[in-house]
This record gives sequence, C-alpha cells and structure tokens, in this order.
Amino acid sequence: MDWPENASVFDVSKTFFTKQNLDYYYESANGYLYVNSIGDLTDANEKSGWIFTVDGRQPTNSADLISTKGVSVVQWMYVDFR
Repeated sequence: MDWPENASVFDVSKTFFTKQNLDYYYESANGYLYVNSIGDLTDANEKSGWIFTVDGRQPTNSADLISTKGVSVVQWMYVDFR
C-alpha cells in the first residue's frame, strides 16, 4: 500500500480498513487514540485488544501521532490473553 509521507499511521490504517470493508471503532482516552475494534474482533475487559507495530517495533505513541515518513510496514495485531 502506498501512502503519503505527511499522513499518520492511523490515517493510512483508516484508509486500509475502509478499502477492505472492515468496520473499525476507536476513541480517545487521556488524549491518546485507542482502537477498540477492527472487523469482528473487539476488546474484552483488558483481556484482549489491538496493538500495532511500525517497522516491527511497538511504539509508545498513539497511532495518530506517528508519521508515516520513512515507514515501510504498519501492522495491526489482535492479542488475546484469555
């Protein structure tokens, strides 16, 4: 997927989700964007949820604060600790 260098990781992710017809839900908590669900997979009482990596690393900043400039890969992963 090609993306503009001035976009955020969340901007390009939203574009991808929309093109793939994936429903997604997000909210802002304490000033940070948080993705609650993508497709049929949603958070479950802190026992599961979505994380993302940028070029294989898990950032500490919110996806809407990370620029795609110089980024090769963005990956969203669902983790389930149950």
